[in-house]
Amino acid sequence: MVETWFPEPEQRALYAAFGWSAAKLRQIEWSESADEESEATGRDANFRVQVVTQYRFTCALTGYGCHTSKGHALVEAAHIHQFAKSKNNSPTNGLALTRDAHWMFDKGLWTLDPKNRVLVADEIFAEWGPETEWLRARHQQPAIFNEGTSLRPAEQKLNWHRAHVFNQMD
Repeated sequence: MVETWFPEPEQRALYAAFGWSAAKLRQIEWSESADEESEATGRDANFRVQVVTQYRFTCALTGYGCHTSKGHALVEAAHIHQFAKSKNNSPTNGLALTRDAHWMFDKGLWTLDPKNRVLVADEIFAEWGPETEWLRARHQQPAIFNEGTSLRPAEQKLNWHRAHVFNQMD
């Protein structure tokens, strides 16, 4: 199934994330002449697959989780410290988030405290509606991590997010 539905960079990441055999990893052929763009895509795919699969396709803010047999997922991998600035694709620099939660995280509307509880920057909202009321109600609630998952965001990355992004609209 992996070979059918996923491109090569994601196949490799899936095999590694699930601890499948090194022999299976070696079966995937990689071009030695890959240019920088395709290498970056492979690293991005690896980050995305590791974060989304290790969070079991579940958003850390909303708890929503859904994926299809064709490889589509409701959640995406979000960098805590933006890749453009940090060049860090470590899974501990990531969170699995829905697109809305990702956008709100990148805009500083919410973050996580050192105990992985949600902090909401409600003072920067111009208007409140059902979605923002829902976000406000998440304040001080624990982030949602499925039972049996061990990946957690690195404290230093969350510290950076709180200091440089949270509550600071650009």
